[in-house]
Amino acid sequence: MKVFEIDDVKAWKSVLISAISYALGLLMISKAPWYLLPLAWAWTGTAVTGVSSTHIFLIITHYWFLEAF
Repeated sequence: MKVFEIDDVKAWKSVLISAISYALGLLMISKAPWYLLPLAWAWTGTAVTGVSSTHIFLIITHYWFLEAF
């Protein structure tokens, strides 16, 4: 199935989108007026969730490979 094939370009594209979104969120938090801060925090939180969920997945699979569970 094409769904389960590993696609390096798609993976790195997702990482790049998350990193750019995070950087833009930090810029928005630092430059936005007070009434736009909730939007900036929501944007940045979503970007951080995308980055950290990938990291947590890697940690869990690493420990699973080491049979730590």
